[in-house]
Amino acid sequence: MTITVDAYSGTTSITTSEYFLPNASTTATAIATPGMWQAFFDLTALVDGDEIQFTIYETTVSAGTQVVYSQQIFTNQQTINGQVHPPLILGNGWNMSLKMLSATARSIPWRISSVT
Repeated sequence: MTITVDAYSGTTSITTSEYFLPNASTTATAIATPGMWQAFFDLTALVDGDEIQFTIYETTVSAGTQVVYSQQIFTNQQTINGQVHPPLILGNGWNMSLKMLSATARSIPWRISSVT
């Protein structure tokens, strides 16, 4: 097993267009690399009135359809700026995204760590 702290990472201006983190794009391409994956974000940039949505997609069975497995919405300025999602075992066709639900873009540092 290999632990990769920064399997995918960046600081991205998140807008009202869904941004797929491992693709570094607003275009989704399913990731088929199996492993345990965990997302981290720094939400220091959020202010009162902001809403940002984090979504995890996975394909349940090989050749199946990708569906939403987890979705969180963070609102307003955060008391705890660092947010982490529990690790998930993914690998049939997964993705993770961030999207602002309010109109103002925010620059969000993020990373996805893995155990493969």
